[in-house]
Amino acid sequence: MRTVCGLDMHKDSIFVCILNENGILFQDKIGVLGVSNPSAN
Repeated sequence: MRTVCGLDMHKDSIFVCILNENGILFQDKIGVLGVSNPSAN
């Protein structure tokens, strides 16, 4: 088996999933409070 990963990005969160070569699964959901865009000024 090989290591694989995926990202699922939404407006208010990012979900990450990693499956390593030993079959161990890591999942995490990260909340996003806000993003400023300095180039928009």
